[in-house]
Amino acid sequence: MKTLISLLCAVVLLACGPREGFEPEPAEHEDALIDPSSPFPPRPPPLQPVGAVTLTTLSPNLAPVGTVVTVNGTNLFQPGAVLRPGYKFSLDANYVSVNTLSSTQLQVTVPVGSRGGTFCAYNRLSNQAFACTSSWFAVELPRGKIRVNNNAQVAVLGATFNGIESLAPSRIESGTFQEWIDVLPGNYTHQLRLGFGPAAGPAAGRQVCLRPVGSVQVFSNNTGNVNVPQLTAADMLSHCSTVDYNADFFDGFLRRLTLRLNSVNNTWQLFEGNTSYGSGTIATTIFNNNSAWVTFRLTGAGWNDINVGYPYATFIAGSGAQLFQFVRATNW
Repeated sequence: MKTLISLLCAVVLLACGPREGFEPEPAEHEDALIDPSSPFPPRPPPLQPVGAVTLTTLSPNLAPVGTVVTVNGTNLFQPGAVLRPGYKFSLDANYVSVNTLSSTQLQVTVPVGSRGGTFCAYNRLSNQAFACTSSWFAVELPRGKIRVNNNAQVAVLGATFNGIESLAPSRIESGTFQEWIDVLPGNYTHQLRLGFGPAAGPAAGRQVCLRPVGSVQVFSNNTGNVNVPQLTAADMLSHCSTVDYNADFFDGFLRRLTLRLNSVNNTWQLFEGNTSYGSGTIATTIFNNNSAWVTFRLTGAGWNDINVGYPYATFIAGSGAQLFQFVRATNW
């Protein structure tokens, strides 16, 4: 009996054993993942979940057309994000192509016609924006120039535009001009400091006038002009403001005349105490830039021409035997 059972088992094993020339198929091509010589194609890795695309900031925030702007965000380099054909991008409603740098950065060139705005990603089918930067981009307009045309008898020693000192390294001498380049288009308030150039001897470098505030409009690719007019005698003597000169004389008792020069309206007024002795306009007749001497006339006073030199502290005025020596009462 034992012999019969052994024979039956041998027959079953022989019938159920592996057949010659047959190779079992590896489950799920597992060998292909580890054996490069396997005839089976490698199994692709499982798909990773795609995170939501976000756009945060961009840099620079201000630049001209043609500038490459870097946009920051998240999930920008995964399937289903930037690389999916179903998405498109815009800057200020102008659709643009992008250059993806990494999962957190991409670049875009500011297109012609853009006026600035946010950078957004759109669904191509629904045309709905699903992500936009929180910061704005502003298109910088082409810059312009400011030119100072100096017609004054003295030099321009300094200038401020919108409160910022903007004088070029070289002094702007009389009869010359100087350009300030690379200013943004807009309206600029200006104030000029006028004074004596190197040829004025002891007055060289001394400020004479702080020219009242004016304004100039600058447009893209254009030059805005600031014209410095001739200085009047009152400008020279009063620093473009108002100055008093006093003359003390004895006429039975000590008396004082005050001559007030006003450069704002180029007028003069002569008075003693509260009593007015006349008024009129001031006419400049001669200005010598080399010596800084001024010759002027008080029209309506009936006096001779008045000569005064730097530092304009005193002068003789009057007519005939009635001459007065005036001394500046207002300090520079």
